[in-house]
Amino acid sequence: MHTQGPSYELPDHLSVDAFEMAHLVRTKRISPVELVSDTLQAIDALDRKMNAFTVLLEDDAMDAARNAEQAVSDGARLGRLHGVPVSVKDAMWMRGVRTANGSPALRDFVPTQDAVAVQRLRETGAVIVGKTNNPEFCCGGYTGNRLYGLTRNPWDLTRTAGGSSGGAAAAVAAGLTPLSLGGDAGGSIRVPASFCGVVGFKPTFGLIPRGPGFQGWATLGTTGPLCRSARDAALIIPALAGQDATDYMSLPWPRDGLPATLPTLVPGELRIGYSLDLGYATVEPEVADVFQQVIGRLQSSGWPLIPIHPDAGSPLALQSLFGSWEGHAPEGSVIDPHAQSWAGTDHAHELPTPAARQGDYMTGLHQRQEFATAWLRIFDEVDLLITPSVQMPAFDAEAEGPEQINGISMDLDTYEWGEVSFPANLVGMPAISVPCGTDRGGLPIGLQIMGNRFDDARVLQFADSWLKLYAESAWLPTVASASLV
Repeated sequence: MHTQGPSYELPDHLSVDAFEMAHLVRTKRISPVELVSDTLQAIDALDRKMNAFTVLLEDDAMDAARNAEQAVSDGARLGRLHGVPVSVKDAMWMRGVRTANGSPALRDFVPTQDAVAVQRLRETGAVIVGKTNNPEFCCGGYTGNRLYGLTRNPWDLTRTAGGSSGGAAAAVAAGLTPLSLGGDAGGSIRVPASFCGVVGFKPTFGLIPRGPGFQGWATLGTTGPLCRSARDAALIIPALAGQDATDYMSLPWPRDGLPATLPTLVPGELRIGYSLDLGYATVEPEVADVFQQVIGRLQSSGWPLIPIHPDAGSPLALQSLFGSWEGHAPEGSVIDPHAQSWAGTDHAHELPTPAARQGDYMTGLHQRQEFATAWLRIFDEVDLLITPSVQMPAFDAEAEGPEQINGISMDLDTYEWGEVSFPANLVGMPAISVPCGTDRGGLPIGLQIMGNRFDDARVLQFADSWLKLYAESAWLPTVASASLV
């Protein structure tokens, strides 16, 4: 497909969220064929500079769009995302589609089955138009690999889209798909969502089955959506959640689940705690300033806020321990034969390696329990806790991370610059990143909202309430296609 030159403009109907797009299809104000065709043209016109996609499924997507359009014409019962174009992270298994997980070692791997989340996404009537880029084996806080190259931030192509679900966040931010499935084992949904100015939701661990697929980060990783609104996340999560035999750690969908629409919260209805740094993190001053503006905006709107001082300590050592063991052990047979090719490269430290002794892991399990206990006790005091999503705006696209924050050196091996995201993974809590401001250069900054396990509905309700409040008086990112033309 070869289309638009420099005069290309994104159609208005590609700038709305998935919720609205599904409504347009249901009410026959737009056809799935037109939506998917326009989406493929937008990807062709805009993704050359950004490089969000690894695989495009033009023929399959157009066939699915025609079937979706016929279903609308026939008056058939339509799914939640009927006819809506979506994308899926490269690491997630899709039957019959190359799934390389960003690695030359898997350049020819084609799964024979879908991940459960992908199959359930199909059952909503969504049309999968392609797969999005992630770092090799999903190891990195930025998105780039030797097979597909580097993904850049659509708001500023000199900056990173984040990782590991960077391709997904960039695609949503640029208006190429309103929703994309990603994965989060240490901020890998929330970091790119924050950097790209979109919504990224990591649900309670176990609500969405992880298999079949690559098995890294078995007790840390969770599938979740990157999208344009909290209501998008609320729309898709019930369709993806629920036990499946392929994942023995998967959990039933709670009886009360999520409402069909997110009721607007009344200020004071929930106890909202806040912490700038969780007692251990180094935060860039511009991020701190934006966070303080969030606190002021909420308080002036009638929300009583409670300062929280967690005493669980830094999660860096625990996240590194479990990330090392769980990242390497399940994929060792694939990783080890190719380890030599990483030696001497700038990315060598990102290769998952086993911890030194098995005893470290067993000790870590006890320490993780203590850490989780301290964190869950926070929710005796508050219903939700808000923090910055990441401690700085997007760093340079060519870098692995920031060398410093506020003059303090950052350990790139442990992703210290993103450590505010780690507690939600270690404890299994739901957490979302939503836009809340920009730095002086116009780069998005995210607000993280965390809740107790299984309080996903509350997290999404408050996220929706914040976004409505924020949109009344401040910049709210929608799509960032101008820099891509």
